[in-house]
This record gives sequence, structure tokens and C-alpha cells, in this order.
Amino acid sequence: MLEGASGAAKGVEDAMAKGSAATSYAFKSASESVRESMISDQRSDYEKEIADLTATVDKTKGLLSKVNALQNAETALENAAEAVDAAEAENLGEMAKFGKVNGDVTVTSDYQDKTDFVVKTNGGATTYIKVNSDGDLVITADGKGLEGIDALFATAKAEYNTNVTQDNAVDKINSAAEAVMNAEADSTDASTNITAPAVTDGEAADVDLSNVINTKAPDSLALITEQEALVSFNEAVADYTAAKALNDGLDAKDQAITDADEAISELGYELTDGTAGTDDNDLFLYESGSDETITGFGSDGEDRLFIGTDFTFNEGDVDTDGDDSALEVFFTQDGNDVTITLETADFGSNAATQEVDEITLAGVNVDDLQFDGGYIVGGTAADIA
Repeated sequence: MLEGASGAAKGVEDAMAKGSAATSYAFKSASESVRESMISDQRSDYEKEIADLTATVDKTKGLLSKVNALQNAETALENAAEAVDAAEAENLGEMAKFGKVNGDVTVTSDYQDKTDFVVKTNGGATTYIKVNSDGDLVITADGKGLEGIDALFATAKAEYNTNVTQDNAVDKINSAAEAVMNAEADSTDASTNITAPAVTDGEAADVDLSNVINTKAPDSLALITEQEALVSFNEAVADYTAAKALNDGLDAKDQAITDADEAISELGYELTDGTAGTDDNDLFLYESGSDETITGFGSDGEDRLFIGTDFTFNEGDVDTDGDDSALEVFFTQDGNDVTITLETADFGSNAATQEVDEITLAGVNVDDLQFDGGYIVGGTAADIA
């Protein structure tokens, strides 16, 4: 099995070790049939545990809906953190461009809260964008008319807006966590200080609630933990399934290539990897996007170049006789060589800039070639009607 599938199997094994329904299945070393059984059993264990924990939480009036609200707030905060990360990165690039064309200065942004955000020179000598007394983000008098200010304002506004959204998400998750704690503990004094998670490579870390609500809401935390374990497990299984499908597909492709190579050999041809003909009956394969020169084509035995059955042979001039409704191939004598022109679009030869690939058959006479069912044929057999 390929390394990708093997690594994904290890991911499933690791995911199985999370939560109350954790197991120590040796998933990675198991056979495929046993793995399917493990996946089914593990998912059933998680679902049963979640059902039991949900019933426990639901015994406290209104608690289950508060737990659901907390989980939604968690997702919203993680999404907001990722949006801030992306917006800050884009604004960073725009600030660099703006500074370069406006005196080669270093420009920075600074967000404190929705009333305090500025884009300025490093050190703050000049402010280009800020929040005014009405709470609106504006271009300052110093920024107006400068080259690139409109583009900078657009990215700065995105950074500002995503930070405001993140602040709101932080407020909501703290309120939601406190509501869960107060409901389960039958109290009114819960207090939390959840902050935005770090973002690495565009992905926010999971918000860790274990140290926040554990003492006052252990049942709620147990349910959330188990649900997150099931999510992690399902994601790991999906990754494994995709990796396995890719692995199976590559195995099938390898077998198909082997079978095709054997069939070609049985027909008396040798599949050629390079661009030089041999003493055998050679079979060359056209790869879209390639411009190559083949030597020795048809000089010994019968050689074939397979370009595909989608092509129609056009005996005319490639520059003037193309048919816009067909994907065509043209043969053109160019001194001692033949240029095979293959359209990459139906109108390829008639486009303002021709959309074609070209293959050169060195030392070949165009009259010695035939086009037969997707093959360009040269050699002794090509003269046989």
C-alpha cells in the first residue's frame, strides 16, 4: 500500500484512541476486511456513548440547547480566526506595495478594537487609514490621493471587518460557555476568558474547552468531547477512504498499463518510451502539451504514433484550411522532415495565436505516412492499401 494510504490508516488508529469510547484497535496492521469491521464497530461505540451522554445532559432543563449553542459558537470563532489570518496576510502584501510606491516606507496596521484601528507608517509618523469619531473606517487627509490608496483601503477594511467579527465571536463563545456552566451547576457566577485560537497554515486550532467548563459542567464537557472525537474519527476515515481509493486506482492503472503493454507486444509492436525509433515495430504515444522530434520513424519496420481517435485528418494547409467544428491533425512537409500539427481546440489552427502541438518526424516523407484510426503510420506497411 502506498505511503499516503498507510499514513491515513495510522490517522484512523489515532482517532480511535480519543473519547470515552476509545479503543486500541491495531487498525494500521489489520487486513482491509477487518478494517471495515473496526470502522463500523468504532462508529457504533461513539454513537452509543453520545446517545447516553446526550440523555444525561438533557436531564437538566435547557442544558442541551445551551451545549449546542456553545459548539456553534466554537465553530464560528474558529472560522473567524481563519478569516482574520487570511485578511491580515492579504493586507500585509498590499501595505508592502503601497509603501514601495510612496517613498519606500514601511507600512503597518494595528487593530485594538472596533474603535481603534490604523494603517500607518512604522513608528506612526503618518496615518493613512483610521476609524473616525463616528466609528467609520476612512482614508485620512494624509492618505487621500496617494498611489494605491484605494487598493490598500479595500484590504485594510477586510482586515478590520474580520477582526470585529472575531471580537464578536469571542464574546459569544464566552457567553455560551458561561451559560452552560451556570445551567449545569445551577449557579450564576460562571466566568470564562476564552480567546481566539492560533492559526497555522490557514487552519485554526481547536478551541480547548476542557480547562474552561470542566469543574462546573463535566457532563456537558463529556458530551462535547465525545462528539468531537466522532468528528475526528469520521474525518480520519474519510481521509483513509480517499487514500485507499487513490491507491486502488493506481494499482488498477498499473495493471492496465501492464495488460496493454502485453497486448501491444502480442501484436508485434514495442511501446517506446523515448523519441528514437528502433529496429522493431515501434509504438509512440502522443502526450498533449508536448512538442517533440522523433527520429527513425518508419525507417525499420512499421512504426505507429498514437494520437487518439478524437482527431480528424485534414489533408489541407494548416494555416488556411482548418475546420472550426473539428479537432484536426495536419501533415506538413518541411524540408526533409514532416511536421505533425495537432489542434488542442477545435478552432486551434484558426485561432489568432494557433492552439496546437507540433511533433516533428525527422527524415520522413509525407507521402509515406497514413492516418488510420487514431494512429499515424509509417514504414513498409504504410505503403500497403
